[in-house]
Amino acid sequence: GIMKETALPRSCRECDVLKACQGGCPKHRFVFGFDDEPGLHYLCAGYKKFFLHIRKYLRAMTQLLENGLSASLVMEALKGPLVITKGKTLSVSQGTIKGVTR
Repeated sequence: GIMKETALPRSCRECDVLKACQGGCPKHRFVFGFDDEPGLHYLCAGYKKFFLHIRKYLRAMTQLLENGLSASLVMEALKGPLVITKGKTLSVSQGTIKGVTR
C-alpha cells in the first residue's frame, strides 16, 4: 500500500535505482541506512550494484523493442551505436544485424 512508498528512508527516496527495486519488501527493511536512518532493505547494496550493472542492457532492449526488433539482439546492439533503418527485414547474421546500420 501507500506505506510501502512513504516509509522509505531518505537514502532510498534519493536513490538512482529506486524505480527498479521500489525499496524491496517492507518486512526486509531492518538495516540502518548511510545516515543512521532505519528502514533500509538488507539487500540494498546488492540491488543497487545489480540494477546499475543492467541499466545499459535494459535501455538497449527498450530501444530495440520500441523499434519493432527483438530484445534478443541486445548484445549486438551494445557492440556499437545502431542506426535503425525502417522498412527493411531485420535479422541477425554473422554477428551483424541486417537492415540495421552501425
